[in-house]
Amino acid sequence: MQMKLNKNLEAEVLKVYQTFFDNYIKGDVNAITDLLDDDYNQVGSAESEVFFNKIDAVNFIIETIDQVAGKTEIRNRMLKVESLEGYMLITDLFDMYVLIESEWTFYSKFRASSLMQKKAEKWKIVHQHSSLPDTKTEEGENIAIEKVSEENRELRDAIKRRTVELEQKNRELEIETSLERVRSLAMGMQQQADLLKVCKQVYLELQSLGFTKSELRNAQIVINNDDKGVYYGYQHSEQQGSEFSEVPYNIHPTVTYLRDQLKKSDAAFAGITIKGKKLADWKDFVNSFPQKHDKELNAANELHYYFHSVGIGALGISSYQKLAEEKISLLHRFSNVFNLAYQRYEDISQAEEQAREAQIQLALEKVRMVALGLNKSKEMLAVAKALYEQLVALGFSRIRNAIIDIKNGETDTFTDYDYSHEMSGTITQMSYHDDPTLEGQFKKMATTTNDFFELLLEGKELEDLKKMRIKNGEAPDARLNNADLLTYNFYSFGNGAIGISNFGVMTEEEKSVLARFSNVFTFAYKRYRDMVNAEAQAREVQVELAMERIRTRVTAMKTSSDLLDIVVTMRTEFISLGHEANYFWYMRWHPETYEKTMTSGDGTKIGMVMTLPRHIHGDIPLLADWEKSDKPTVVFAMDEETALDYVDKMITLGDFKQVDPQAPTPDDIRHINGLTFIMARTAYGEIGFSLPGAVPNPPQDSLDTLVRFATVFDLAYSRFEDLKKAENRHRETQIDLGLERVRARAMAMQNSNELSELVDTVFQELTKLDFSLAMCIINIIN
Repeated sequence: MQMKLNKNLEAEVLKVYQTFFDNYIKGDVNAITDLLDDDYNQVGSAESEVFFNKIDAVNFIIETIDQVAGKTEIRNRMLKVESLEGYMLITDLFDMYVLIESEWTFYSKFRASSLMQKKAEKWKIVHQHSSLPDTKTEEGENIAIEKVSEENRELRDAIKRRTVELEQKNRELEIETSLERVRSLAMGMQQQADLLKVCKQVYLELQSLGFTKSELRNAQIVINNDDKGVYYGYQHSEQQGSEFSEVPYNIHPTVTYLRDQLKKSDAAFAGITIKGKKLADWKDFVNSFPQKHDKELNAANELHYYFHSVGIGALGISSYQKLAEEKISLLHRFSNVFNLAYQRYEDISQAEEQAREAQIQLALEKVRMVALGLNKSKEMLAVAKALYEQLVALGFSRIRNAIIDIKNGETDTFTDYDYSHEMSGTITQMSYHDDPTLEGQFKKMATTTNDFFELLLEGKELEDLKKMRIKNGEAPDARLNNADLLTYNFYSFGNGAIGISNFGVMTEEEKSVLARFSNVFTFAYKRYRDMVNAEAQAREVQVELAMERIRTRVTAMKTSSDLLDIVVTMRTEFISLGHEANYFWYMRWHPETYEKTMTSGDGTKIGMVMTLPRHIHGDIPLLADWEKSDKPTVVFAMDEETALDYVDKMITLGDFKQVDPQAPTPDDIRHINGLTFIMARTAYGEIGFSLPGAVPNPPQDSLDTLVRFATVFDLAYSRFEDLKKAENRHRETQIDLGLERVRARAMAMQNSNELSELVDTVFQELTKLDFSLAMCIINIIN
């Protein structure tokens, strides 16, 4: 019965056939015997090698196997399988090499034909015929007759044998030359990145040794890092050139599959095939990276990986077709050379790690020295600067700025120390509520220790951050404006955090380095806390002295008009404490109006007094809500448009009295670019000061000082009220005494001629009270 030959059947038959020859060359007689049919017969290449039963054939094998095992090798093999009426006919043509004095030498062409039949579900060899070519015959001859022809044939046979040997030696020389080029490049490696050059050279050498385009998709070197869960991939191909990548094991199931298969391999070498759904998924993944688009991969039906492991690394190739044994053997030889490259890589890695560690230690020491040299709390900005500069020097190429945030006591505020080359350095008092996007993150960082926080901002959140930065008065930052992704990376220390913002996601190595800087920061923070406490104590003394000077001035008040001097004194003391302020004022709240008394711009005197209707504040929700609340302070930051509108209302509705000729007029006030009012509540109304421009977040210290000044001003205003009452009583007494003297003079008049004397008396008494009023009355009398 004729059997229909297909690929699966052919592979099944060849597997058994090749197993027979593999065991023959190994010398495994039992395995050979098991594959022979009980009715086996054989016609061999030797004269006596003719057997008509299995027993004789096996005995011959036993007697001669030592001549074959380990001493023969098959090369340049060609196999053909045909179906023949229930049998399979295998025709086998190959070159036979023999081991002579440790060198493989071509022996002869060899021809064999075998019949195989399937019995009891197993393929058995039932007949074999093998022969060596008759070197005495020429083409077209059957029997050699002439002696000359025989000699010529012997000569040609010797030439053929020698030619094959020379071709083989030339091939071997070509391979060794390629290996030596790779070996030399490997030994000359100076840094880890040079492994990419080795990978490229392997690709070029395999290409020159006959690997076709479909056999050689790319050459790859893989270094595994199980601690980080990534591998470092070095690869070269004609399509993509040379590339390095750091690839997480879990980035795609195919990557995990390749890694697991390589680890499962018993031998150092692993051949892995991907096809079907696995290949389709892999294509989709590769095509998700536009720069990785590979037309040949998209057209492939299967993909083969051949890797040879060395240490934690491997050298291999990927191929669009299954490699022949000769090519796999050649690849093995290159993998042996890779041992040198890997050892060199290990040495360089160790040296680079030591150099990197020395570089990091030096950077840490520089930051540590700056931290230990702090003399004032504001010099924490120098630590932020040192952190930024050292991270840049360590290769943090995507860093935007270095940040140190320290919580201010039990408040919801913190001090932000921020440095970058582009934005220089800033110290800002901020609230956790300033940025809703970061609020939760900031609060977490202020309540934990040694925790790492990473926040990725993109899309709307990033755009909101940009707007918030501009609103808070930050200078334009082109890099931030053009960014699509910004990450905040912080290590907390329980009362704040130290970290960076970054245009991109930090690598694990960068996070590790940043963590070490956060440990160094403990030195800076301890010193910072000591200085903050010392500065707070010194500051408290300064503030108390300033308030005591104001109290002394209050105590020295002799008339109610001295209250104006108190306002001037308060501004002077406020400025002496390092705060900024333009105009300083107090405002008395009445049911329908505000009375506002304001210093001159230089603060040396009272410049202006005005009366404003209450609804001016009522029109501004922020101020109206503040008046109704119990909050001690309010900050009213106005942009140019809002400030001009407010000033116009004051000019239109207010009653201005210019006290100082040098003070700005209402028209002068119109020429402003934004305005900020900072006010503190008093028992009678408010005191406050102004700043040019819109300043939504003035220093918290200035607000705290203003609140404390408000308590002193309450004393001054109480003193003013008392003096005012006393002055009113004294004036009433003076008026009564004057009237009594005028009345006594009038009663003493004896005739009309004494009327002029009475007028003189009235004039004298009125002059004592108010000279201008006296003149007015005299004019009326006249």
